[in-house]
Amino acid sequence: MRKSADHNGQRLARARLRRRWTQERLARESGFSVGTVRAIEQGRRSLDNMGQLLTFARALEVPVTDLTGQPYAASSPEQNAGQGAVAGIRRELLLAEREPRISDAQAVSVSIPALRGRVEDMSGRHRSAALASMGHDLPTLLRDLRVARYAVPVAQRAAVYGLLAQAYEAAMDMLKQTGYVADATAAIERARWGAQRSGDPLRALTVEWHYSGEFIRVGELGDAADIIEGGLRELRPLAREDVTAAALTGAYELKASLVAARAGDAVATWERWDRARVIGEEIGRDLYEPLAFGPSNVAIWWPPGKSSATCSGPGARTTSWS
Repeated sequence: MRKSADHNGQRLARARLRRRWTQERLARESGFSVGTVRAIEQGRRSLDNMGQLLTFARALEVPVTDLTGQPYAASSPEQNAGQGAVAGIRRELLLAEREPRISDAQAVSVSIPALRGRVEDMSGRHRSAALASMGHDLPTLLRDLRVARYAVPVAQRAAVYGLLAQAYEAAMDMLKQTGYVADATAAIERARWGAQRSGDPLRALTVEWHYSGEFIRVGELGDAADIIEGGLRELRPLAREDVTAAALTGAYELKASLVAARAGDAVATWERWDRARVIGEEIGRDLYEPLAFGPSNVAIWWPPGKSSATCSGPGARTTSWS
């Protein structure tokens, strides 16, 4: 029987040891210093902040309750709404391929432009991390898109699949932010299902970018690299003519840099980062769709003390969209 004096730091240590991670590995995966991890595990520093708990839970891929020892009361309306939406989103993930019971009135009222507007609005809240409003509306939006998939003519279904993929992406990120890692993985699988039926290659490649991150998260770097290289093969012919494809190419190169860094390949890490840098300079501005990419995003990855002279990128290129 465990002692009642157990604290969150001890539970953090147990969760870390179950993963067979060192304190150094947990520090690296969570973004905290080794000294902070050590102090928390030893009880010299408290671990009761929801943001910190979620960060550790996501890194270790465990429920927050594994670290708190009891259901954790959300500390803000945003967190409460995000957690409260999980059951509804989980239900829609389960029912995604089930035909709903649709009344004639529901079928007639389906409007793809209206649904597109709602999905774009949800994507805007997603970018702003507005969990409360996302949690309030996401289950209903997913339900209405599921209805639309069966109610619209066959010729319009590809558009609905694309909107479903976009909505599932937003659900995936919201679930991650609230600590529901397994549900987030289910959401990205549903996003892939929708994107592959949308007829939109950039939507499908955006989802694959997220999908590669799932493999990075569980340490399957070879599979992540395969997904990234496959995406880049499809993107490179498009990137000369389409700024969106170019930005997505840059985001893929940054993720390739991350894979190389996790694998301990310093040369490849900075070769891939430099490719992203060149693309960011060519675009010349920060873009937020379909993924956040641009000079600012690339600069975030720049390490202290590294000189730009050490990078040997291909240099600026002329593009038709710059």
